[in-house]
Amino acid sequence: MTTQKNSLLIANIGTSDLTVQIPSISDYLPVGFARDEPNLTKTVRDLSETRQTNWNQRQKLICETICSELEVPFDDRYRFSFRELTHHLFLAYENNPKLWSNRIRPGRFWGIAKTAVEHFKVERIYCFVTDQTPPHRDDTIYLFEILKKWLEETLTNCPKIEKVVIPKEVSAVDQDALFDVYYRFLNRECDRHLTTLISIKGGTPQMQTALRVQTISSQIETQIYLEPELQARLILEGEPSPCRRVSYWRYQRTMKYQTVKQLLQRWDFDGARVVLSDWKETLATLETSQTENREALNASRELVDVNVRALGTAVALMNLDIRGAKQEHDNRLDSISELANQYSYPQNSLYRLLNLHTQCCILWELDRIAEFLIRIGLFYEEIIHDLVRQLDPKNGHFYFNRVKHPDDWYLKTDEVVKNPELAHWFYQLESGMGKSSLVGNIKKQNCLVNESWQKPLRGLFKLPGRHTKRNFLQALIELQRDVTQEKAAGKMIASMQALDYWCVKRNQIIHGAKGISKSRLMEVLQEDRQLGCRQQSMNADIQATIGVACQPDEICDRMTQIITSAFAVVNSALPEPSLVALPEGNTIASVSEPFYLYSDIREWVSDRLDRDVQ
Repeated sequence: MTTQKNSLLIANIGTSDLTVQIPSISDYLPVGFARDEPNLTKTVRDLSETRQTNWNQRQKLICETICSELEVPFDDRYRFSFRELTHHLFLAYENNPKLWSNRIRPGRFWGIAKTAVEHFKVERIYCFVTDQTPPHRDDTIYLFEILKKWLEETLTNCPKIEKVVIPKEVSAVDQDALFDVYYRFLNRECDRHLTTLISIKGGTPQMQTALRVQTISSQIETQIYLEPELQARLILEGEPSPCRRVSYWRYQRTMKYQTVKQLLQRWDFDGARVVLSDWKETLATLETSQTENREALNASRELVDVNVRALGTAVALMNLDIRGAKQEHDNRLDSISELANQYSYPQNSLYRLLNLHTQCCILWELDRIAEFLIRIGLFYEEIIHDLVRQLDPKNGHFYFNRVKHPDDWYLKTDEVVKNPELAHWFYQLESGMGKSSLVGNIKKQNCLVNESWQKPLRGLFKLPGRHTKRNFLQALIELQRDVTQEKAAGKMIASMQALDYWCVKRNQIIHGAKGISKSRLMEVLQEDRQLGCRQQSMNADIQATIGVACQPDEICDRMTQIITSAFAVVNSALPEPSLVALPEGNTIASVSEPFYLYSDIREWVSDRLDRDVQ
C-alpha cells in the first residue's frame, strides 16, 4: 500500500553501496563491501560453490579486473583507494554511459531508493557524503556522482537527488562534531510534518550514530527507517535489496509522552492535546506504511485517541464550554465523563464558579496575570448572579424580568416591596453606599412611606453594577434567617469587598503600558495607597475601595473564601477529587493542588500514558 503524503529520504552512503560487473564471470561484485553482518555467513553459504569462491575472492577480483581496467593502483594485499577508484569510474561512466550503465549497480542503496520512490511520494533524496581534507581513501564524493547519474537514468519518476557534504573541517569519525552537522541539517531542511525516510547503512559508524540519534531526537513526526536486507545472491545478480520498514516509534513515543507530561505540569492541556494529536497522525501513517508492529501501533493509537479526548474535555472546561466538553468525552471516558457530567448538572451550577476559581489559582501559579485579572471580575459577577438565581423563588424570574431581558438584571420593584423585609434590607444597604441610583430614584418618585421603601418604582429598575447586585444578594440572604448562612455570607461579603479594588483597577492595569506582573500589582496598590494618604485626587471607585483592598498574593485566598461561603449559603457540599488525594484539612477549593477538574484529568491522562509504555 502506498502512502498519500509526500516524503523525503535522508541517507548515508558508503563504500558498500556500489557493485560492478566482472565481465568474465557476469556477477556484480561489491567494490568496498567489508562488513561482517549478522546474516552474511548464511546468505553466502546458500550460494553455489562457484559464487561462494567469487564472493570470498571479491577484493582480488576487483583489483585484477576493475582497478586494472581503470588504472587504479593497488598493493600486494589488494588494497586500493575507494575515492580514486570511484573517481576513475565516474569519468569512465561519463565518457561511455551505455557501457558502464549496464555494468554498474548501486548495491543495496538501489533497494532503498527504489522502495522510497515506489512506495512513498519522495520529493527529494539527500545523501550524506565525505570529501575530506586531506583526501581520505574511503571518501564517497565520487560515489555520489555515480549513484546519482545511474538512478536518474534508471528510476521512473526519479526525484531530485542532492548531496550533503560533511564539512571538510569535520572528521568522519568525530562523533560530537557530526552530531552538530546532522542537527543543523535536520533543522534547516526538514519539515516536521513531512514523512521522512532514513537510511543509516552507509558512512562511518559515527555518521550512522549521528544520523540515527539526531533524527530520532528531532521534531519530525513520521520517521521510517529503510533497512536493506543483505542477500549475497541479489548483490551478485545486480538486483535491488528488499527493505524492511522500521520505525523507532517506541522511543519517539517515550519522548512525546515526556513532553506531554511537562506541558501538563504547566496545566497546558491544549499544548498537550496538540502534541498527542500530531502523534496520533504519525501512528496512523506508520500503520499504513507497512512498518513492523502494526498491532502494537494500532493499540497505542487507540489509547492516544482516548487521551486526546480527555485533554479536549479539559480544554472545553477551561473555556466553560459544557457542550464542547460533552462532545469530547462522549460518555466514554469513565471517571472523566462522570466528572464532566457532574459539572454540567443544573443543580450544580456553583461548580462552574468553582471552575473559575480554580482557573484563577492556576493562572496565578503560572504568572499569567492578565488572564488572571480578567477572570477575577467574571468570577465575582457570576457568583452574585448564581446565588441570586438560587435564592430567588423562581430561579431569578420572580424578582427580575428575565423573559424580556435574559442578559440583564431588571428588578421588579413591585415584587420587592411586597416583601417589606427584603425592601427594607435592600434599601438600607443601598443607603449605606453614599451614592445610589436606586435610593435616588426611590426618593425622586416618592416611594418612601415613613422613611421606609413601600411603593414600587415606575417601570423596571436595572441593577446598575456589582455593588448594587451584591446588596440585593445580601438582602436575600438576610431573609433566610439561617445563622450558618448569615455567617458564611458575612465572610463572603468581606472577601468580595477586599476584591472590589482589583475589579475596578484591572482595566487600568491591563490597558496600561507598564506591563502586567505580580510585582506590578503590588506597585499599583502601593501607589494608590500613597495617593490616598496624601489626599490627592483619584478615581472615586478606587478611593472607595482602596482602604479594604487585599494584597495581590491574597487575592486567591479571598476567592477561596468566596466560593467556600457560596456553597455554604446554598447548603451545598464542595465536590471531592476522584483520582487524586486531598491533603488533610484541605478542600478542592484550596489555592493549591489538587485543583478541581484539572488535577483529576491530568492524573487520568498521565496514568494511561504510563500504562502504554509498560
